[in-house]
Amino acid sequence: MENSRMTDYSIYPEYPFSLQFFSRGCILKCPFCLVREKEGYIQTVEPVELNPKGKWIEVLDNNFFANPQ
Repeated sequence: MENSRMTDYSIYPEYPFSLQFFSRGCILKCPFCLVREKEGYIQTVEPVELNPKGKWIEVLDNNFFANPQ
């Protein structure tokens, strides 16, 4: 699943946007957060295909500005 570049937007017909991640993980180790424990240290991921009916893109990165690329 982590390596899939396709998102099945047909199961969300009411979503007029695309979801996108450019990195996963985190550079920090905050005691209240599980991102680093679940996803590890920050790493770049390939963008997924966009929603063909999407009007905008929502970026869901936890650390968008910490991504070295």
